[in-house]
Amino acid sequence: RCIADLTDGFGPWIARRSSRFRRSLRAASSRGESAGLTVEHLSPTPAQIAAVFERILMIEKTSWKTDIGSGLVDTDLGDFTRQMAESFAAAGALRVQFARRDGEDVGYVIGARVDDRYRGFQHSFNQNFPELSIGKLLQFHTIAALAAEGVTTYDMGMHMSYKESYADRIESTVTAIIPKRR
Repeated sequence: RCIADLTDGFGPWIARRSSRFRRSLRAASSRGESAGLTVEHLSPTPAQIAAVFERILMIEKTSWKTDIGSGLVDTDLGDFTRQMAESFAAAGALRVQFARRDGEDVGYVIGARVDDRYRGFQHSFNQNFPELSIGKLLQFHTIAALAAEGVTTYDMGMHMSYKESYADRIESTVTAIIPKRR
């Protein structure tokens, strides 16, 4: 799993990123700002889950993930993510960020905070705006918000190459399934 260490806050985290990464992020931020991109941060309540998930699924329908059947639209992953969202919302732990452009949702990040740890569940964006680097900007805003909230560990989930530039370390998890003896 890719782990971002926010123990010392956002400033030290961003300072550990490469100069190329920081330059790319500044350029993406400038393009996003010029295009009117904003980021909305939510801690949804159980009563808000249906509306939040509707927004998430509308974004997913514009994502490359749906094109290959790996997103949240009509999948077991989508059902599972919604169930997790409902449980974490009931505990006050759910966090959702929406990227918006001209009043329309164009990207999201969903995850949950437990104590000083945050685990990202899913992150997706409208593939029709590649020039806006929506995914990169959402990760940046999510990390800044989590650090401001006192989160010290952002677990981005399974290792994927695009996550490496955000991560400070890679952790392995082993799952053991032990059948019950009869």
